[in-house]
Amino acid sequence: MISEGANFITSTVQEHQNIRQKLYQSPVKFDAQLAAFESVIEARSDSILASDFFTRFDERLRNKMAMSGWEQFPISRREIIAFVQRV
Repeated sequence: MISEGANFITSTVQEHQNIRQKLYQSPVKFDAQLAAFESVIEARSDSILASDFFTRFDERLRNKMAMSGWEQFPISRREIIAFVQRV
């Protein structure tokens, strides 16, 4: 039973590492997908979650955000989503 739990966590962490935003997936849906995996992984700070979320975005969206002239990196995923929806 313990090994099943360890295997579950291990496979969940591996899947989490591979998650990237799909080409036409909205930031809101991507956030929900990522949050589902993170709910079973060790808790992390909002700023770490925000940075991790941003790095998994489609490259074109990251570039669009960078060219938009943002002055300060959003400190939470909700702020990133709100920013992206304005861009």
